[in-house]
Amino acid sequence: MFLFKRKEIILDCFTNNKTALDFAPIQKASNYYPSWFNSMPIDVDGITHKNSTLKRCEGFINYYRNGLIMPLWSDLGILIQGLDYKWNFADNKSIAMVHGSNQWDAFVNPKEYGHLKIVSPWHFKCNKEIDFLFKRPYWNFDPFNDISIIEGIINFKYQHTTNINLFLKINQFKQLLLKYNEPLLHILPLTEYEIKVKNHLIDDKEFYGMIADMSFNNNYRIRKKVMKSKEKKCPFH
Repeated sequence: MFLFKRKEIILDCFTNNKTALDFAPIQKASNYYPSWFNSMPIDVDGITHKNSTLKRCEGFINYYRNGLIMPLWSDLGILIQGLDYKWNFADNKSIAMVHGSNQWDAFVNPKEYGHLKIVSPWHFKCNKEIDFLFKRPYWNFDPFNDISIIEGIINFKYQHTTNINLFLKINQFKQLLLKYNEPLLHILPLTEYEIKVKNHLIDDKEFYGMIADMSFNNNYRIRKKVMKSKEKKCPFH
């Protein structure tokens, strides 16, 4: 019987935010098992036999074994006042923005939900064409609260930003607080390769140089097409 170690792929994670690097780096999801899971027994008493809990669930365990977590690098407070909402970061430098409702109102009613895009201090880069699934951290994140993180698939060979889009339940009066180091994104690589994370601190010039907006529309497709064209012309491709 031969045992082969899975091939390793590097995911380079770049930030110009030293606080994010030192106190909220990108880590394996196995470092973020929820506290309620750690205190849960492996088995509980049943009528005729012991019943297994989530601690024996392979689906749950593999969910954390194979993913990465982007934790929140600063407290984020949100104040909802009817149809309006405001937000503020504890670090007084992180930013978020809103996309107009005409860009997403075919999905949800803008009188019931509002959009917010948190601008991430992280840029990811992978030299392999691998898709990564962005998911809300289901087991860490209260599924019944007023915030829904939008899911999607991103390839970090051709684009590098990692902004977090979410919907807020509005038309109410409420204060919400997302806390520092709370898992914000669960990132699952869609590959059989082992993903190794390397976090890097870079200066503003290099960080913002990784953003290449060339078009108002279809920027990702244009960037991908240009990069693929360059690869074909490269004699070492």
